[in-house]
Amino acid sequence: MYTKGTSKIILKKCNTILNRNGDIILFSHVDYDHLVQTVIEPMTCDDLDTICIAYRDFSSDDLPDWNNETSVIDQLTCICVCGIEDRIRSEIPDAIATISRVGLI
Repeated sequence: MYTKGTSKIILKKCNTILNRNGDIILFSHVDYDHLVQTVIEPMTCDDLDTICIAYRDFSSDDLPDWNNETSVIDQLTCICVCGIEDRIRSEIPDAIATISRVGLI
């Protein structure tokens, strides 16, 4: 199962991470803090939103209760953290001005 979401939230659910060689290695709280400080915070300072992409393998003999999100989104393996530039569309400032002018804000 693959998942993506806000980096800090998904990373807290990861107990392993893929290294540069594609090997799965343990991912500790210390590693989490280091990744936040050296990757996520610098991207945020560059006005990038970050997402984490992660996965978890399930054996067909031991499938989780898919209705219990807590048991499914746990023990993940982090694949990567991506920085996404989310620019304001050009029409947004005019739309906000119009809404403000008619008294909706």
